[in-house]
Amino acid sequence: MKVSPTERGVAFLAMLSFFWASTILLQDQLLALFAAVASVVYVFDLSRLLLDARRLVLEVRGEPVQEVWVWERPGFEVLAGLFFEPVGLPAWLAVGDVEARGRVLAYRFEAAFKYSGVYSVEKITARVYSRLGLFELLEEVPVGVTFRVKPATLLWLQRALALLGVGGSFKAAVPQEALSQVVYLRSTPEEYVGSREYQPGDDLKFIDWKSTARRQLLFVKEFRGGFGFQPLLVFDLRCTGPYTCDAVASAVLSLAVGLVSHGVQASGVYETDTGRFFSFNTTQGLLAYVVGRVLESRIVEELDIYEFIEPQTIDEIRGVLKKVAGLNPGFGAQEGTLAHGNVVYVTSLLHATGEVLDFASRVARSGGILSLVVPAEPWLDARDDVEAERVKSSFHKATRKLSSLGVNVFLCRKEIQKTLVIEPSI
Repeated sequence: MKVSPTERGVAFLAMLSFFWASTILLQDQLLALFAAVASVVYVFDLSRLLLDARRLVLEVRGEPVQEVWVWERPGFEVLAGLFFEPVGLPAWLAVGDVEARGRVLAYRFEAAFKYSGVYSVEKITARVYSRLGLFELLEEVPVGVTFRVKPATLLWLQRALALLGVGGSFKAAVPQEALSQVVYLRSTPEEYVGSREYQPGDDLKFIDWKSTARRQLLFVKEFRGGFGFQPLLVFDLRCTGPYTCDAVASAVLSLAVGLVSHGVQASGVYETDTGRFFSFNTTQGLLAYVVGRVLESRIVEELDIYEFIEPQTIDEIRGVLKKVAGLNPGFGAQEGTLAHGNVVYVTSLLHATGEVLDFASRVARSGGILSLVVPAEPWLDARDDVEAERVKSSFHKATRKLSSLGVNVFLCRKEIQKTLVIEPSI
């Protein structure tokens, strides 16, 4: 416990000293009365603060170890007998709400995480002001709460492996409400070929109102595009830190899971770093290949994925992936590969901006459509504020340039609703 005078308290003490000094020098009884009353007020305010401090914190409520997803907002409660102001909180922790429960105040502390990892709150410092504001008291309150934050990549690995028949290898359950929001983008329509049930990613301006009214389900008109309808998935798993690594891996896995879930056969996968193109006999084959690449990448080590996977299941997982993949590797000119037309490219962008711009230019020359999926806030991996501003400026300039090349730029965001949301950038 630490008690010190506030600015008002210092001014009051100066006034009190002036009164007593004047009383001694002038022998004035009225000044002596003022000085005595002021002294009583000063001592009373301090004494009342010390008495109130005894009922400052009554109880801390919350699981000592909480295992949560990176998008969740976990926390704990502090029950106090009087109002206090928390000071020196870590950047990821804040007071979400203060509720009066009779003569007790319930403080709800909420955590918001940039990326996965282990976050601990050993104690918080509470600041309490005296009734007259002459003093402030700082009291350390033991909390002892630890958050083990799981990356979004783990959730999509769980969903992917469940689709491949190895979902039971994981300790944690997959939230049923976690669904991919946008799976792929369709090419520009040219020829009407019929109608079908709406799927995420369809343009609402092509709703077939007659079929919708007749079948009481949302239907859209189906068109045959001027170039390849099936999407080509392109990805680059290189990343700069835990946030971008999680965003890139989550986006790739989410897209692959979405394609399988909706029965959409992609034309294949293209690796930008090796120049190799892979086609697959089934959508499960593409998903198996993507899962294998994520497990082999440094993203797994960066995000401590293996902390949540039973060690003896890794060989089993890889064995299943090898059987399911059924990939057909091929090589050729990049322009030929990009002739698929509908290209979805997942990348962290800033690690190789020039490569991405060149790729976008080639897609434009081949007459295709490029949809670029990138982390929404790559500056969260910056070491300091100066670097964060530099990364933010570079990111906005790069996305503006890509938009000018006709690229559809989408931002990966994690929302509280446990979905990976991909939305157009501004």
